[in-house]
Amino acid sequence: MVFDSIKWKESDGPDFPNRIWMLKDLMDHHDLHGVTKDSLLRDLGEPTRADKDYLFYQVKQERIGSFPLHTITLVIKLGPDSLVQKVMVHK
Repeated sequence: MVFDSIKWKESDGPDFPNRIWMLKDLMDHHDLHGVTKDSLLRDLGEPTRADKDYLFYQVKQERIGSFPLHTITLVIKLGPDSLVQKVMVHK
């Protein structure tokens, strides 16, 4: 599925049903390096979690009840200038 900012932001409760299908296109065809934090937030929306210079976007989470078993997360590291420095996928 081709990355679409609106569909990326759609949620179904705690889940984001479109992200897993768009992740490959986002990683392969959208160079996020050097993008400003403001531009990133406009395109990807608010992160699921943020910690210092890292933004975390939950892509997919498998659970038993409310207990998470496996999570795929897009991790973005911002540099001191608030520009994207590194983009990773944590599985």
